[in-house]
Amino acid sequence: MRRWLFVLAFTCASVALARPAQVLAPGERVGGADAAALSARWWQWASVAPPGARAYDDPTGEHCADAQQGPVWFLAGTSGDAAVERRCSVPYGKHVFFPIIAMMQHSPRGRHVPCDTLRDAAAVNNDYLQHAIVKIDGVIVPDARRFRARSTACFDAYERAPYVDEPGVFAPAASDGYWILLAPPSRGRHHISVRANYANPAAGVAGGGLVQYFDYTIDVVDPSI
Repeated sequence: MRRWLFVLAFTCASVALARPAQVLAPGERVGGADAAALSARWWQWASVAPPGARAYDDPTGEHCADAQQGPVWFLAGTSGDAAVERRCSVPYGKHVFFPIIAMMQHSPRGRHVPCDTLRDAAAVNNDYLQHAIVKIDGVIVPDARRFRARSTACFDAYERAPYVDEPGVFAPAASDGYWILLAPPSRGRHHISVRANYANPAAGVAGGGLVQYFDYTIDVVDPSI
């Protein structure tokens, strides 16, 4: 019994002593990709599942490992319908990337909408960010507005989606929003908290009052665990 109590105490201590995760500065790159490029990959990742089953609809984080690939681990925001608290295990050595608040505009599959038109539409609500508060391991990230990232070119919204009826048909899309990129966090437990909203004064603009309210508890573990 004493040995078991010692092991339990040691484990709890190691979780509590995890070093605070480091927020990378705007413009930092991972594998040559900056936040704008990563946001395109994030939207493609979020679109892997069909509507209603996508990462931002996951209430608990149960599916946070679905479709993850490469050196960056994506965390989802929400659809704006409710506040969520998620738990997620993240392999040690991965960067972590997630939205504070963001929009994507895409054209119907097979239909050409000019990229500039999509970029302008994605920007509309982001020009009216009202609040953006991000805490990483209990520390507020200063001036979250500086983390805005916008598409420089359009990307295929459904490049990784296996459920589409016409694979290979390009669906141009553009992203605009506020994103956080973390250096690979230390082993142990970390906490992420996001509170953000738009306040677009124009009536009837889709997403003009979008609210993001979500929390993550992530346990960074060795990939073999």
